[in-house]
Amino acid sequence: MKILFGLLCFLTIAPAHADDPLSALKNFGLLGTWDSDCTQPMVQSMILYRFTETSLGLPRLLIGQPDDILSETTIFSATQINADTLKLNTQAQPITLTLSGGILQMSGVATPLHLCVSE
Repeated sequence: MKILFGLLCFLTIAPAHADDPLSALKNFGLLGTWDSDCTQPMVQSMILYRFTETSLGLPRLLIGQPDDILSETTIFSATQINADTLKLNTQAQPITLTLSGGILQMSGVATPLHLCVSE
């Protein structure tokens, strides 16, 4: 009986489960192009973060400039940590995203990001 009780307790406090990554990106409103300042024209000096899907329906993150992709990574899984936070597991490294009030904070990126163009 103690083992059954312990198992039930463990299952109720287990971490959040991984969600379908594309559905998670859609649910969080992340699909599209993000930048620190959408009021300026897209010039070569700015870095853009684009959450999108491939023709096969796989979610991915593109990092680059308007005419040049610097980095592209597939998103393998997504885990919702809380109402505002999503953890993505990618080819490169895990990424933690916090979306609050339309402002996206992404681990490894110092400045907050704004959605410039949605998909």
